[in-house]
Amino acid sequence: EFRMMNNLNLLAILLYKFTHALLGIGTIFIIVFTLSPNMQGWYYTMLSIASLYVLFEFGLSNLLIFKSANYFSKLKWSKDVVDGDKDIIEEFYKFFKSSTLLYVYISIMSFFIIYPIGSYVLEKNNPSEVINNWKNIWFLLILFTSINLASTSVLHIYEGAGKIREIYLLRTAQQITGVLITWLLLTNNFEVISLLALPISCLSIFIIWLYVYGREVRVIIKSNISFNAYDWRKYIGHLRLQIGFSTISLYIITQTIVPFVFYFTSPVLAGQIALTITACNMLSLVCISWIQQNIPLYSSLTASNNIMLFNRLFTKNALQSIALYFISLITIFFIIFHIDPFSIMQRFASMDLFVYLAIYFFIYHMLVILVNYSRVYLNDKLYLTLIASSVIHVFVMIAGLTYYDVEITVGLIGISLFLFILPYSFYIIKTSYNLSGR
Repeated sequence: EFRMMNNLNLLAILLYKFTHALLGIGTIFIIVFTLSPNMQGWYYTMLSIASLYVLFEFGLSNLLIFKSANYFSKLKWSKDVVDGDKDIIEEFYKFFKSSTLLYVYISIMSFFIIYPIGSYVLEKNNPSEVINNWKNIWFLLILFTSINLASTSVLHIYEGAGKIREIYLLRTAQQITGVLITWLLLTNNFEVISLLALPISCLSIFIIWLYVYGREVRVIIKSNISFNAYDWRKYIGHLRLQIGFSTISLYIITQTIVPFVFYFTSPVLAGQIALTITACNMLSLVCISWIQQNIPLYSSLTASNNIMLFNRLFTKNALQSIALYFISLITIFFIIFHIDPFSIMQRFASMDLFVYLAIYFFIYHMLVILVNYSRVYLNDKLYLTLIASSVIHVFVMIAGLTYYDVEITVGLIGISLFLFILPYSFYIIKTSYNLSGR
């Protein structure tokens, strides 16, 4: 029965990831044929800045998943309620309600900070000459992104608590609906207005799901436990800081390239790089599934001190993920630069830059795997290394784009990852954990 449930969970995750990837590929083609190179740059830059909410979330999403999985190594779902030790159930309820309130605070703070920052960056390139009513569009994008963020704590906790299939089917429905509406808007010349489709769709479908299927959520929320009863400092204060800093660092390493290029060079080049990064990220999302679908199992194995089996399973999943990502990158490169049936090559980065970015994100993918290994133990030993990497990234991006070109800049940050950050991360994992399981 466990194996069957695990297979169903994997199928649900893969359905979401492959749907996400296919819809992403479709979006790339539609953007190529509906947006000008200049508008493509605006589109992806606004999207990148809107995703700054990750900085304010401070790694909390990952923390909720791993902490919830830790609780449910001792608890289980029984119909619409949680079953197990009463003290642990009460602690879980406190954790759930406090997380919900905390996400509301985070969403409010992210709106009031991201909106003016994005307005400043976008204003530099005179958006009024390119986008009609751009301030209204930008306001609505950040508003709905922030509101949608407030709802996601429930999904993260449910995922960690073992309801993987339900959550990923919900996310698949959100993704399909949002992207199809985006396509409809793009093909009808609504351009950057189409950015509003996904956050609004995700929020709407979540509200419907909560009303129809979220009885457990309503039971927990209506309980007599205070929303401020959970002692974050006592239970996971140190972990919150570790995961927060590492998540922000990973975000800076991957998601700030486009805004930097937009600011220092041009919207056209930013759009080309953004399209390339989108392809690399889509592959990573699919390939990391071999790790994510087993997080509840990993937590259960480490909680029961079955370290040897955990190491064996994690290593197998990690190698599967790396191999698939490498093969997928080569396939994408071959299609774009050797087949290219739709003549879209000019909308991607140049061949040299594509190779640099592909290698860069391949190294990033391996870093994410190592980070996931560390977090299973409810700590994050790599956070200081990742902070150093993000600082190097920012300085190299600013200096490189000021005095050199994009190819040299990406090459330099890729070399720093490959020669220093990745080997040192392997060293930390090897010396910090019992890899033999004995």
